[in-house]
Amino acid sequence: MSKSTNRYSDQDLAEFKTRIEEKIAKTEQQIKFYEDQIQSISEAQNNESDWMDDTSAGQNLEMLYAMLNRQKKHLQDLKNALVRVHNKSYGICILSGKMIDKRRLLAVPTTTKSVEAKNSAQSQPSTKPSSSPSNFKPKKSGNIISKVVKPKSAAPKVNDPLFDDEDDIPDFDMKQDLEHLEEVDADDLYDDI
Repeated sequence: MSKSTNRYSDQDLAEFKTRIEEKIAKTEQQIKFYEDQIQSISEAQNNESDWMDDTSAGQNLEMLYAMLNRQKKHLQDLKNALVRVHNKSYGICILSGKMIDKRRLLAVPTTTKSVEAKNSAQSQPSTKPSSSPSNFKPKKSGNIISKVVKPKSAAPKVNDPLFDDEDDIPDFDMKQDLEHLEEVDADDLYDDI
């Protein structure tokens, strides 16, 4: 698709929609998995009274809540991307107004910025605009209207310094990592003490 067009074709948008819907289904499965794990650990924690187990369970719960919240945010970002597909504004950079490269959209379907615009925004010094209405100047571009819905999270937000830009967080399947953790025998961890 040529960079001179204003938006992606309906055929491209249908391809993006299919990809986003697949990601939504996978993310919903991961959310269900984390919720089940949290419930399982919480029930086990209520039945036992060993303080060592409570500490370990507390750490596991904290990690699971962080991953659950990240997946919930990712799910909401995917749903927002579907809204942009429906509005036919998907794939248009919010900073430059130019089309985002198709390969980037396929790799990170929730992205709203082109690589060039993102890099130039990061290289410029951060200046926050004044909150006074007199400084507000609307951007004069096409009539693109998107609805952005922010999720309400039950657990506190955990900041992760490794991922300072949520657009570039790759999709993880942490189920495999959790299964590996469950295979570790706790007695083996204390053999050296």
